[in-house]
Amino acid sequence: MASEDKTFQPQVLYRNGDRVVTRINADTVTKEGKDFTIYEAMALLLLNDLDNEFPVPKVHSIQYEDGRKIDIEYKNGKTANIVFLHDSLVIPSFDESGRQNTKSFENHGIVKITMDFAEGETLDKLWSSFDEEKKKVLAADLKRCVSMFREITGSTKIGARFEGPVRIKGGSGILEGGPFNSVEEFNAFLEEHGETPERNASQKIVFTHGDLVPQNILVNSENKVTTLVDWELAGHYPEYWEYRSAKCDPLPGWKEFLKSIFPDKDEQGNTS
Repeated sequence: MASEDKTFQPQVLYRNGDRVVTRINADTVTKEGKDFTIYEAMALLLLNDLDNEFPVPKVHSIQYEDGRKIDIEYKNGKTANIVFLHDSLVIPSFDESGRQNTKSFENHGIVKITMDFAEGETLDKLWSSFDEEKKKVLAADLKRCVSMFREITGSTKIGARFEGPVRIKGGSGILEGGPFNSVEEFNAFLEEHGETPERNASQKIVFTHGDLVPQNILVNSENKVTTLVDWELAGHYPEYWEYRSAKCDPLPGWKEFLKSIFPDKDEQGNTS
């Protein structure tokens, strides 16, 4: 992380309810808010360590409301001081006799995540200037990104990574439950909360961003994705869920554009 620049004036980049993203120096941002979980940081750390170099910001620290802080160390670009055990982040250490100790951290009570600043402009601010050729370039890049994080394996349950709960947007806010052992259980959860499941969709479970909407997609001057942000709802979900959650954004032309990223989906999110 860059050293503190006393001449830099902090800049609020994003504010939504109690969620605030602030650029605190040229290279670093903080994301702060209430009722945070550790799952967004977990998703970013996991994606950072992939061999396919998926473009996500490096997480530097995770801070709890009681003042505890996890400082993330890296070696050769990969995380070096943490491991994931079931649904918890664990930091192993050794005492003077060489005996290993482990320190586990809770998944709730996070108030701040510090991470790299990501270059690019949010797509919602640029969308009106995108012609068909620019959209074609962007669609190919987004399709590549989705394919990369769908390669992540290791979970048989539906929910956040490392057996965390399902967290999705519902009509009344964030819905949480599970994790679930099957698509049938997930669909029942949706119905219980007034959401309509996709009964005829693929049963395949894949790693999913969960909120792939224009304000969470950063692009550069070449109309390519520099990174995806806001991984709070990421996890392993039925294959249809990425399209289903993304198409709810009201930006004109967005739903039609998504069909070029998910060409096998009909209006309901079913595999055609």
